[in-house]
Amino acid sequence: MDCPVVLHQLMLDCWEKGRSDRPKFGQIVNTLDKLIRTPSSLKQLANSSVWQDPTTPDFTVNTVEEWLDAIKMGQYKDNFSSAGYVSLESVLYISIR
Repeated sequence: MDCPVVLHQLMLDCWEKGRSDRPKFGQIVNTLDKLIRTPSSLKQLANSSVWQDPTTPDFTVNTVEEWLDAIKMGQYKDNFSSAGYVSLESVLYISIR
């Protein structure tokens, strides 16, 4: 399975049978926020050894601009900024309208 261990565990936690055993939405958002800020934590895949892709650099992003550059979408910086997405936290709340 090509799913990062941390995401796999988050999914399993969300699927707990007991409602009170599942993470609260805020906890999920915090976990995803941490993953966005430290993408290197996504390297270990479930049911496999550490991911060995030499083309993926280790990096941490602190701004929307850094994140867009990291995912090769820097040309959209102005679009994000003009739409009000000026922090990584605001990016978490993007939805399709």
